[in-house]
Amino acid sequence: MTFKDILRMRLVAQRLADVAVADPVDVVSRFGAMQSQDYGMSKWAVGLRMGGGHGVVEAALERGEILRTHVLRPTWHLVAAADIRWMLELTAPQIRAKMAFRERYLELDKKILARCRKLIGAALEKAPLQRADIVDVLKKARIATDDNRSAHILIDAELEGLICSGPGKGSYALLDQRAPSARGVSREEALAELTRRYFRGHGPATLNDFSWWSGLLVRDVKKGIASLGGELRSVKTGENEYRFIDGQAGARMPAALLLPAFDEWIIGYADRAGLFATEHERKIITVNGLFRPVIVSNGLAVGGWRPEEKKGDVKIVREWFHPVAPTVEKALKLAERKYSTYLYTRR
Repeated sequence: MTFKDILRMRLVAQRLADVAVADPVDVVSRFGAMQSQDYGMSKWAVGLRMGGGHGVVEAALERGEILRTHVLRPTWHLVAAADIRWMLELTAPQIRAKMAFRERYLELDKKILARCRKLIGAALEKAPLQRADIVDVLKKARIATDDNRSAHILIDAELEGLICSGPGKGSYALLDQRAPSARGVSREEALAELTRRYFRGHGPATLNDFSWWSGLLVRDVKKGIASLGGELRSVKTGENEYRFIDGQAGARMPAALLLPAFDEWIIGYADRAGLFATEHERKIITVNGLFRPVIVSNGLAVGGWRPEEKKGDVKIVREWFHPVAPTVEKALKLAERKYSTYLYTRR
């Protein structure tokens, strides 16, 4: 199997080749979680893969069918409401370990964080609140929220399973109220299921790719892979062993795709060699870890893009990394119309 074969199979796994899913919850659930550091772009990541409009994705978030919280790694992700409990229980310990040093520096010990959770829980009993309103509650209780303390306090409450995203951008609500039917499972079941979701939505991928994406230790990743047995297939390409679930072959490489910032196509893998030329890396991934929107052609990043909205219309500003064929230019115009249609379709 060549790396081009791997890219083609990933396109199918990531629902970027043939869009056959019409439900945003199904898209997010397939991946397990989708990075949502850029809220608007993460909604496009879902819309791109389901062939639907912005309104459909927004409605799923408003209803709480999809939630936005910190899971897997210390960053925002979209998660299906049904999955949030078991996924938090599995990955929260590793996130806490990564945040511990900074929390000690900020003098946020267990006693203070427990007090904050009590205050936040009481404040959210009646209704969801915006972040600024929660910060005001903490300030009135004489709890310092400066120097990024408020972010750590809120993430702690998320990891504890107390709060998650509420309706509307920037709001928080009690997790018990937003996802009352979400249930936890045993650690072994959760590990197996997260492994299944990752390789189904990202494969073929390596063990290290999964460890990076999930935030789990390599020893746990190995257990997860072993637990699936023959459900996972593997192939060696060069020095790497790639694992995948059957049913990911047979697609053509799309001539042009407008991928959002922080898209799983790039951020879902530790090893990004071959996705773009080395000299263009800083145009895609900045030194401080921001992943910019990219134009992908035949599985490779060939340029960057950004939307400019004016008077109810959107213009796509392109930055090609190198000259492209007329067929790619033509395909990109179709991709741009698809983005525009998504953006202004409210149902």
